[in-house]
Amino acid sequence: MRNRCLPALGALLMLLGLFTGCKKKSATELPASPLANTSAPDPLPFKLELRHFYTGGWHADRPQEWLYEDFHGEQVIDGLPFNVDGYCEAYGKRNLQWHRGQNLPLDLVGIRVGRAFDELHLIHEARFRETPGCTIANLQLNYVDGSHADLPIQYGYQVLDISRLLPEETEVIADPQTKIIWRGKKLTSYDVNRRLTKSLLVNPHPEKIVQTMDVLNAHTRASYVLAAATVARRDAGRTVTSGLLLNVTARHYDGTLTIRVVDDQTGLPIANADCEPGMQIDQANTVGDPVLSDVNGEAVFKYPTARTKSLYLIVGHPQYQQQYRSWTEGQIPVTNIFRLSKKP
Repeated sequence: MRNRCLPALGALLMLLGLFTGCKKKSATELPASPLANTSAPDPLPFKLELRHFYTGGWHADRPQEWLYEDFHGEQVIDGLPFNVDGYCEAYGKRNLQWHRGQNLPLDLVGIRVGRAFDELHLIHEARFRETPGCTIANLQLNYVDGSHADLPIQYGYQVLDISRLLPEETEVIADPQTKIIWRGKKLTSYDVNRRLTKSLLVNPHPEKIVQTMDVLNAHTRASYVLAAATVARRDAGRTVTSGLLLNVTARHYDGTLTIRVVDDQTGLPIANADCEPGMQIDQANTVGDPVLSDVNGEAVFKYPTARTKSLYLIVGHPQYQQQYRSWTEGQIPVTNIFRLSKKP
């Protein structure tokens, strides 16, 4: 009986020895796990892939159709790489009206990111004018834990109309983290240059992995247009590209029209009435910069007296019926009152 147990006992001791030996091996002796590097950070900076969302792009055989002219392909701005081979337009109300009946994108959903980052760098613009500070789109960061963060894109802060039209007397960018990084050739029919801005937005949760980014339309007059996007870590030592100077003194307009918007029944001022101008300056028919009336119901519009052939205003408010008025050269008043009737 004892002799039959000895082989079994020896086998058991061998197994125990093998088990004990494995426990004593160092980590360097173990085979690498296929999951060992899954927690390592993804490389930064990282250019977001936008080509699946392009609504327009660069065609070497049709360069005259490229809105950004000589500004395309690989670019380096503020020490970061960008790829400008197309653009993605989230269509606003005015361009939807212009392309009536076409199936056009309103939102850009599911732009892949797949990493944590500190900063989102954008090359972008707007199509059509909006009131200063108006949010024309929200960039929604979708984190892997299911949470979200919204980064607003505001007209006059991060973006301007791609064209500086004649009624824009001064060029204003209110966000200190935004600058003009490209101007195109002059369009003689409008006496303007095209332009692109570059903005830095801060990720409010840099410790979280962002799975995707969505561009959500705010359904305003202006379209939001994204040309390139790169995510990066914060780096105080990174090279800074100087922005182009703002055109703040190139135009001096001597004509002023001040309007006052009031309730036709009470005579009380209507604040935040939407006042949208249009003008014929020289031979160019062009829209102007819309403004909201202040607490006194007032809004001011400037124009070049000797060059303006006509001027019109569309004034509206969500609770009131819209009004339209126009004046020709020599008949533009200094002040005018719009008496709005409430909607039934």
